[in-house]
Amino acid sequence: MLILPIHVQAQELSLHDAVQHLERANGKLQAAKSLEKKSEYEVSQSRGRHLPNLDFNASYTHINDDISINLNQIRDAIGMLHQLPEPGAVLGDWQPVLQQQDFGSADVTMKWPVFTGGKLNLADKAARLKSSASQTQTESTREELLASLTEAYFRVRMASEALDLRQQVENSVKVHTQNAEKLFENGMIPKVELLNAEVALSNAQREVQAARRDLALARTALNNLIGDESYDSLSTGLFAPKAVQNLDFYQDQALLTHSQLRYLRQQSELAQLGVKKERLSYIPDVALFGKKYLYTNNLPITEPNWAVGVGLSVNVFDGFRRENSIKVASAQAEQVNHLITQAERDIQTYVEKLYNELMKQQEQYQSLQKDEKLALELKFMRERAFEEGMGTSVNVVDATVNLASIRLKQYQALYQYDTAFARLALVADQWDELIQNL
Repeated sequence: MLILPIHVQAQELSLHDAVQHLERANGKLQAAKSLEKKSEYEVSQSRGRHLPNLDFNASYTHINDDISINLNQIRDAIGMLHQLPEPGAVLGDWQPVLQQQDFGSADVTMKWPVFTGGKLNLADKAARLKSSASQTQTESTREELLASLTEAYFRVRMASEALDLRQQVENSVKVHTQNAEKLFENGMIPKVELLNAEVALSNAQREVQAARRDLALARTALNNLIGDESYDSLSTGLFAPKAVQNLDFYQDQALLTHSQLRYLRQQSELAQLGVKKERLSYIPDVALFGKKYLYTNNLPITEPNWAVGVGLSVNVFDGFRRENSIKVASAQAEQVNHLITQAERDIQTYVEKLYNELMKQQEQYQSLQKDEKLALELKFMRERAFEEGMGTSVNVVDATVNLASIRLKQYQALYQYDTAFARLALVADQWDELIQNL
């Protein structure tokens, strides 16, 4: 038996790969795409109303008895006028069968609307608008999921960095505790300093365990979005603040391209079509029709073999329902217009909020970079002072924890910046540019 070494390469997941997983596996997005496909079929369904409607019908009927007309009394009266002794024997039975008790038929019927006053064309336009609105809803769902994905992805990345940082603190405090043990054994420091180091080590180990839990929860949220757990690590890191456009640029872009605002505008067009539809109900409909029997058996003599014609249908009075329907449709159109006005204000406010969050986190990150340099120098000085017997264990631990806290705040600032930047890019239709530059 040969034992061959197996080298397993760790699988890394980039943000771009995570987006592709989301596109393929997320159930909410797939449901939105299915609804979009349904609306596309409804467009074809609406076009079919312009074509003739052809039906095949077949039936067989059995009734309780033949249908006949008894004219024997008239026969007898005629016989009396002609002095016939037995009218029945001479004139026969005057009770003809009009319909036998068993009869059947098979036929085709056709109906073709030739004039509807524009109702069918209006229905086609409404179907296309609904299809476009469905696509917009899919885009809106995708944008929201991409925002959630970005937050989940960078949360995993931040949790991973925090775990590494906590482990570094644990290792640093562990080395410090080992040094404190040696110094205590040599009588250079009192036992209280050693106890302080051991307490700090216990706290650092507890923080590491908590960081592992946070990372596991963050990975669970990410896996739920992308439907994949096969990756080992993430390759796209938290990115530092970069140059951005001014606030007016993002607000103008959002007003032009935001999916929710576009959806409301489509709903406004649909509402206007609804008003036109109700007004067109006053116009009559004209249709051609025809019928041809393919098979008959004992049909009534009044039934023709085939028939063609033209029909007109118009409602004369419906209890003022049409007038009220027009008012309802007009009120709905007015409602949507008010929603559009408010949505434009809300989007501008939302963009401004995201932009201010970007500026805030950028300032925080730059300030924390300066603090990190000072904290590094302070930690170095406290460690040298403790080794020379001029400082305490508490001072060393405080300096180590302070440095870790500053670095953790840096990761948090980057996370807040990156997620706000991603949402701003989605609102202003800049997502593709963002993902390409990562």
